Amino acid sequence: MNRRHQYLFRLILPLLLLPLLAACQRGDPAVDALHRTADSLMQSRPVSALLLLQACDSVGVSPVSAPVDAWPRRQRMRHELLRAKAMNKAYVNFTTDSVMKEVADYYDSHGTPNERMEAHYLLGCVYRDLGEAPRALDCFNDAVSCVEKLQTGDESLEIINADCDYSQLCRIYAQKADILWHQSLLDDYLETLDKAIFYAEKANDSIVMLNSLAYKMCAYEKKNMPDSVISIHRKIHDSYLKIGKPDIAARFAFLSIGSYLMKGLYDEAEKFLDFYERESGYFEENGKIQKGREVYYYMKGKYYASIQANDSAFYWFRKELAEGSDLNNQNGASRELSLLYYKMGIADSAAKYAIYSYEMNDSVYKDLITDKIENVKGLYNYNRHQQIAVFEKDRADRGKRNTLVVLSLSLLALLAATAVFIKMRKKRDMEKSRSIQLSLLLSKAQLELEKLKKLELEHQRLKSILSENDETMSEMKLHGDELERLMHEKEKEINNLRKNLATLRRHPWEINSIKSFKQTESPTYQAFWTMVRAGKEMDDSEWIKTHELIDNELPLFAAFAEMHKSKLSRMEFKVLLLLRLQLRTNEVAFLLGTQSSNVSKMSSNILRRIWKKDGSSKELSSIIASI
Repeated sequence: MNRRHQYLFRLILPLLLLPLLAACQRGDPAVDALHRTADSLMQSRPVSALLLLQACDSVGVSPVSAPVDAWPRRQRMRHELLRAKAMNKAYVNFTTDSVMKEVADYYDSHGTPNERMEAHYLLGCVYRDLGEAPRALDCFNDAVSCVEKLQTGDESLEIINADCDYSQLCRIYAQKADILWHQSLLDDYLETLDKAIFYAEKANDSIVMLNSLAYKMCAYEKKNMPDSVISIHRKIHDSYLKIGKPDIAARFAFLSIGSYLMKGLYDEAEKFLDFYERESGYFEENGKIQKGREVYYYMKGKYYASIQANDSAFYWFRKELAEGSDLNNQNGASRELSLLYYKMGIADSAAKYAIYSYEMNDSVYKDLITDKIENVKGLYNYNRHQQIAVFEKDRADRGKRNTLVVLSLSLLALLAATAVFIKMRKKRDMEKSRSIQLSLLLSKAQLELEKLKKLELEHQRLKSILSENDETMSEMKLHGDELERLMHEKEKEINNLRKNLATLRRHPWEINSIKSFKQTESPTYQAFWTMVRAGKEMDDSEWIKTHELIDNELPLFAAFAEMHKSKLSRMEFKVLLLLRLQLRTNEVAFLLGTQSSNVSKMSSNILRRIWKKDGSSKELSSIIASI
């Protein structure tokens, strides 16, 4: 193959591979057909759609040949989106957000605005089922932002894409409103329902539009606005009848009865009570209402009390108390009974039901507090959540921007700390060396002072022998003055050395270990420690070796000990030597064949006799460590 053919081959090969790669990306056409079938079943038969999609996960019964994991990503993401959509429509609760987060991320990059909206909406439904209302609201807001935006300069909305799925959009706002209702944010709830109504009209979705309008009655009823409740009810009642939904019309009619009674419209209240009994579908054949809907008895009693039919009112309020399960309604019934008896002048019964209502208030209050606590746990104020989310995002951005600065400052701090450490280490080594030097000078000065004191004692003894007329007396006097001067200078030198050592000993690197004199390298020292570990009393030969160790390795301390030997008992002298070799009190006791308490007592005696101070064996070891 010549160069020209090679060039043509390289040019044509990618073009030949493109269709193959595109085919791989498209995947199995049977999968796309299955997805279209499932999507067509979604509205009318969501359970069948879910079962069809789930069958793809089962080996042997899958309607397509390849397993889901082998599908191209486009088909896998479409599959998971439809599965979540079917679960949501079939009222199957979601238990994890991991799959839908991946789906939402995928469609953010590869989907149309409607697909992105649907993916984020379903992710919000996942968080709704998981009880994470703030995150669900965030997702619903993300969903609507895929297709709408605020007009610049006002609060009106503008749809971004012309073929927006208004039906999906109005349902997103309806879901958002449901969360806000449970959070008791009534104004936000009403505003959100208005948006649901607006988009439902654009989608020609009369069911969502009527339901959203009807749900506004609940908020107005809670806000004690009967005129608004009645106005909405009159708008929706005939509309539900026109579309063949008398049961829905009856259920919303019941919500309006209290408002009709408040406005004195008793005939209409009676009409809608009868309509509710006839069309709601909540009553059994014997005329008894379904369990959990006994609030009907309370409302029936309210109606009869309003038209002064007291006997009937008594009957329905007592029925509420006997059969009702809602504490609020029972509390209301007991309060109404108390008022009726009060109007009739029956004080005992009025007081009885007033007390019952008062006691019931405690239970109602406890339930109310419990509900509020649960709402606070899972449904806290959305605006606050949004503020926290914005704050966290800003903080994360600041963190990214400041990472380099923090690392740079950390590096500088590390370099500075290293420099300080090196400087302090150098200073420490110098002070350690200085401490050793001063200790040696102090021991030497103390030894020289002791020699001068011995000479002074000898001088005094000779002076006492000589008579006043002896011709050597004047010479002896001069000699005594010189001794006194030398001792004074030596004492001054010792005091200065002690002050300098005291300054150095304030630092943690003070030299107070025998190892500073390298006895650990001495064979004699190793032999000594072998004897110590044996844990038996020392004999005379071992004492001779110990003396040799101290004489060879610690000559200045040996001289210091000999100088003060006369002040100590034989055992105290041995304690002094062994403590200088860094032995513990119990080890000294073993070697001397005595008790630890005796060693401690002898250590205190040594301190008093040599240093004129009180203290323990530990203090004595610390003092003699630098000698």
